[in-house]
Amino acid sequence: MRRKSVVSITLAAAALLLSACAQATATERIVVVTATIPPSPAPPNDWILQEHPDWLHYSGEGFGVWLPPSYAGGSDPAEIQRVADTLRQAGRDDLASLLEANAGYVLLYAVDASNQIPGFATNFNVVAEYNSQMSSITMEEYADATLSQLATVGGVTVSKTETWSSDDFDTAYKLTSQYDLQALAGVPGYATGVQYLLKAGDHVWVLSFATPQEEFADRQMEFEDVAASFHE
Repeated sequence: MRRKSVVSITLAAAALLLSACAQATATERIVVVTATIPPSPAPPNDWILQEHPDWLHYSGEGFGVWLPPSYAGGSDPAEIQRVADTLRQAGRDDLASLLEANAGYVLLYAVDASNQIPGFATNFNVVAEYNSQMSSITMEEYADATLSQLATVGGVTVSKTETWSSDDFDTAYKLTSQYDLQALAGVPGYATGVQYLLKAGDHVWVLSFATPQEEFADRQMEFEDVAASFHE
C-alpha cells in the first residue's frame, strides 16, 4: 500500500481537485479510462446484489467497491497529468502542483459514460491516507483540518458537513461541496461533489464523487450506495 510519512490533509484536497476538474478539462473529448483495475469476482454482499444486481465489484490496494456498469475504472497517471497540465494552462499552478504531488496516491479513478450534460462526466476516485499517528487523531479533527484546507482552494465551497453512518469503519464524515469550474479550471459550469472520509485505525479512506449540478439530485442515492459498498 502506498503510504504517507506524515499526516497530510492536502491528500483530501487533491482528491477533490481530481474529481472536480478531471472531466471539466475534457470539454471537447471523451475520456476512456483504461480498466487497469478490472472488475473482480464479487464477494458475498446480499444487500448490494439485491438492490443492484448488475453492479460490478472493483478491487484495489486493500479495498473493494461496487460501481454501476456504466462506470469504467482504473488509475491512469496520464489522465491525471492532463488534468494538471490544463489547470496550469488556466493559471492555477498552485492546484496543478497539488494534484501532481499526490497523483501517486490515487488508487482508483472511474468515469461514468452515461452523463447527459456535455463537457463534464460524473466521476469517482479513491485515495488512502496512512499514518501511525492517525490512531490518535479523531475523525472530527481530521474533518476540521480538511475543511480548513479546502477553504483555501478558490472555486470550492463546502455547503454541508455531517457525520455518516458506517458499520465497517470507526467513524465517517460526509462533505458536500459546490465547484465553480470557471474558477477552478477555466471552463464554464458548476458541479457538485461529495466526499466520504472513512477512518479505520491508522488510516483514512477518502472517496470523492463529482457530477454536474443538474444531475446531483438524481445521483445522491447512487453515491450513497457506492460509498456504503466500500470495504477493506
